[in-house]
Formats: sequence, C-alpha cells, structure tokens
Amino acid sequence: MMALLRSSASSLARHARIMLLRSPLPFMIRARRWRPALRELDGAEVDQCERESAALGMAERTPRIVVLMHVYYVDALPRLLGLLHAMPARFDLIITNSSGIPLPLPERLPRRLDDLRTIDVRNHGRDIWPMVQVINRGLIDEHDLVLKVHTKRSEWRDRHGLAGTGAQWNDQLLDAVLGGQDRISNILALFARDPSLGLVTAPGSVLGPEHWGRNHWATRILLRRMALPLRTYDLRFPSGSIYWARASVLRRLQLAALEERDFESESGQVDGTTAHAIERGVGFLFLDAGLRMATTRELATSPIR
Repeated sequence: MMALLRSSASSLARHARIMLLRSPLPFMIRARRWRPALRELDGAEVDQCERESAALGMAERTPRIVVLMHVYYVDALPRLLGLLHAMPARFDLIITNSSGIPLPLPERLPRRLDDLRTIDVRNHGRDIWPMVQVINRGLIDEHDLVLKVHTKRSEWRDRHGLAGTGAQWNDQLLDAVLGGQDRISNILALFARDPSLGLVTAPGSVLGPEHWGRNHWATRILLRRMALPLRTYDLRFPSGSIYWARASVLRRLQLAALEERDFESESGQVDGTTAHAIERGVGFLFLDAGLRMATTRELATSPIR
C-alpha cells in the first residue's frame, strides 16, 4: 500500500484538471471518452440501448477470447493447460511467467488455441501487476472476454482459520470457470445474451465489505487516480482473482497509469498491498459500469436479465 501512496501524488497532479471537472467526468483514454452517463463496451461509447445491441451482436458471432494466465508455480502449469482443452471456442493465450525459469510447454497444446504469447516478468505484484502490464500494453484491446487464471496456492489460508486449504480453494475457482466444455459454453452464452453480466466467478467468491481488511484506503487512492469515487455500498469484489470478465471493463485499469514502483516487493504479504487494492478495485469498476458480478451457481438459478 505504501508504494501506491508514494506515487499517488504525481498521478493526482496529472489528473488535477480532470478532478475539477468531476461532474460530468470527461475522461480521455487514447481516442475514447468515458462519462458516467455512458458505458464502454468493446471499446465504444454506448448507452443502455446500444449495450443491449452490442450484446446481441456478440451473440451472433464467436466472441474474441483471451486467456490471461500467470505462472509462478511451474508444476501447476500442465494442469492449467490441460483444462484449456475443454475450451469450446477459439482463443488466444498470454502467459506471464514469474518463476525465473523457462516454461516447460507441452508439444500438444489446446486445439482451439490461436495465438500463444509468453512474457517473462519479475516476481513482483503477485498475479496482479503482470495482468496490469498486459492491459497497459494493449494486448487485450481486440478481445471481448478475458479468462483470468493463475497458479494459486494461498498457503496462508491454513494459518488464518479459513474454511478449506489453499489447494481446495484453487480447485473450486478453476472448476467454476473451466469445469468442462458444457460449463464454459454456458458461461459464454450468458455473456452473449445478457448485457448486464460483467464478471463470472466461483460460488462464494463475490465478497463484501467485511473482507476488505486494511485495503479500503489503498483502494480509494487507486480509484482516485482514475477520477472515480469509492462508494461504501459498492464494496464487492471477486476474491481469488480467477474469473471470466468483459475485456472492456478491465481495460479501464489503463487509466490508473500504474507502474512497477506502485507495487511492494514480495515478502509473503496476505493483505494491505497494492495488489490487494486492485483486486478489490476491479469489482468496483464493474459495478460502476452498470454491470453485475455473478457466480456460476447464481447463473444456474437466475433468469437472463
């Protein structure tokens, strides 16, 4: 969190003029303007009616999918790649590798894989800073949907009295988003048919303010860098950072102009870092965009909106 605090002053200065024009919010990112009255979907300005039309258009074609996979534990890579064999549509794969060793990629890759890109990164900022680097480089700009996964272990859960081990939590998250071709097909169909759906994750993983810990102030600073207020009634986020999401909303992280120095050095932290603040800020971005976060269990029992 301190790293984010140190760099926030210069970022706030850059956005001072924007902050003065808070209502309405005339934000510019590249050649696109975003305002609270309008919602961005697939790189375009759209109001509610146009959002619905865009969703219907996505239903008429195969969505452009990119899988963002972060690897620190190399021994978990074969399982992640194996799960991608169930992907029912063409997709691109971007692997960020912080293990410090070359990735042992198998000869047989998922048959629907179009483009594979591997990027070596420092072990810095967990899986979050590597994701932000990919977004900042514009590597998801041409995609509709993002599947974000990583080699998660969360061994700290055993020391904090939480239900289930880190391995069991990881299994639950991955099964929810990659648990077979039928499950993935259902998720893709729901994104295509429901314009209000922004993010899908595992049951029990959309958490509220009781799970914000020491991250409230750091998240407020992060959102301020993007000229967005943190509203206390919107404190929900996808815990675990394994989910399907609309790429257009994740691209808003470019507005924070995050750099490596914004993230703390790795020392086994379990809370209170810039990475934890971004994990929570992602949830706010979807709610602010007028989109909902849902679990696979909720989608199985609720009608299309």
